[in-house]
Amino acid sequence: MKSLRLIAIALLIGARCLAQDMPPLATDRVRIIGPEETKLFDVRASNKAPEADASKMYYWYSANEIHTTQGGYSGKPLNGSYAVYYANKQLKEQGSFDRGLKDGTWKAWTSEGVLLKSENWGKGILSGPFVIYNEGKPARAGHYKNGVLNGLLVNYHAAGLPADTLNYKNGKAVPIKPPFIKRIHLFGKKRPAADTLKRQ
Repeated sequence: MKSLRLIAIALLIGARCLAQDMPPLATDRVRIIGPEETKLFDVRASNKAPEADASKMYYWYSANEIHTTQGGYSGKPLNGSYAVYYANKQLKEQGSFDRGLKDGTWKAWTSEGVLLKSENWGKGILSGPFVIYNEGKPARAGHYKNGVLNGLLVNYHAAGLPADTLNYKNGKAVPIKPPFIKRIHLFGKKRPAADTLKRQ
């Protein structure tokens, strides 16, 4: 009798463990299959609905299509992972959204799987490093801050070696300053004055 009670208690505890709530399946995952590409993305409901910013592009889902509008949206804003595949199942584009705005690292590939570009977004604004590729090799690399070029922009030869470098500050080209050591001439000879050269 005592062992029967122990077995009954063990079965009840085991049944309770099995009855734990399981997380729901990805019911917020949407797949749009077209003749040339397949899109797979999330439209999860967010804790707060985004208030539209007139300067930003919003991506949203309605009527089995993804729509893009500046300064507003209707339907469900994309929120979470996003991927597009070519008809040959090769990855075409990958990134993520935060309440309808591009966010994080975004990458794009050719239909052969060769990387075309990698860029970073922060709440719908290009922000951070980016690289544009030509046949899998860097063609241009730089940095965005608040949607404009900021810092060094390097253009590369077809072989992948740096060709030229430009400097940007808040979207405007500015001269590149020489390194600090070269500017103060600590270890170099002093240059003679211009009139001293003329007299010789």
